[in-house]
Amino acid sequence: MLETEGSAGERGAGGRSSFAEGRAMRAQGILKGRPARRLVSMTGRLEGKVALITGSSRGIGRATAQLFAEEGAKICVNYNNAEEEAANVVRGIEGSGGEAMAIRADVANEKEVIAMVEAAIRRFGRIDVLVNNAGIMMRGDLFDVKSEDLDAMFGVNVKGVIYCTREVGRHMLEQKYGKVVNVGSNAGLGTAFKGTTGYGLTKAAVMLLTKRFALDFKGAGVTVNCVSPGYTETEMTTRGKTQKQFEEAVADVSTRAMLGRVAKPIEIARAILFLASDDSSFSTGATLMADGGRMDFLTHGF
Repeated sequence: MLETEGSAGERGAGGRSSFAEGRAMRAQGILKGRPARRLVSMTGRLEGKVALITGSSRGIGRATAQLFAEEGAKICVNYNNAEEEAANVVRGIEGSGGEAMAIRADVANEKEVIAMVEAAIRRFGRIDVLVNNAGIMMRGDLFDVKSEDLDAMFGVNVKGVIYCTREVGRHMLEQKYGKVVNVGSNAGLGTAFKGTTGYGLTKAAVMLLTKRFALDFKGAGVTVNCVSPGYTETEMTTRGKTQKQFEEAVADVSTRAMLGRVAKPIEIARAILFLASDDSSFSTGATLMADGGRMDFLTHGF
């Protein structure tokens, strides 16, 4: 397993301000010439927390890592193949005065997950928040989905959630505190969108596992919730498409949503932040839909 890490380190009186100090100084108008952060970044909702975010080298995971760091969390950036992208996320967080490390692990591999969690604990001493974001999608429906694609999606999208929650959950039980946020998909509820049968199957499993895991942590101070995004502008949705094809896909999906558009990664990250913070202290086993009000579901709810 390849592990790279970085620390903000100690800062003297003339060094860079920490995120907390920077927020306070910006609020008082002290840091002249620097753009003020969004109001949400000044609340420090994850101050002092440690967050492990799987698949956080790009897309929704990257946006979540950056937002959590702005909110005061120390970040474990998990990646599988995108080493340089993960390093860029770490550098960006450190450059803003935060702390982060990048850890390579295939979440479908139980041994690598165990090693990843051990590395995070060695560095930061604890994990307060787990975001099970890593996911893959291979297109296919009943008559054309490939067996190997089903196996791959089940490995990352389902087994990965189980392995990561189990290993991080052991530490959360000892701490008597933890926030687990799974990233599902509205495909798990059965959208009328061709080519997502296998993917939808795995995301339906994630939404069910959210409820089961919440029950498993009953009374332990650990909550488990899920954010299920709709179509979001990420590498997953642009991969294999020309610019024209992507624009056509966006236009098509936009007509299926009450808000008339698709999501940006930061919009999903904000929903994840809510469930990862103590703002959601009385929620567990719940799924928050963040799909712009999609209307193209196959039938009525369960």
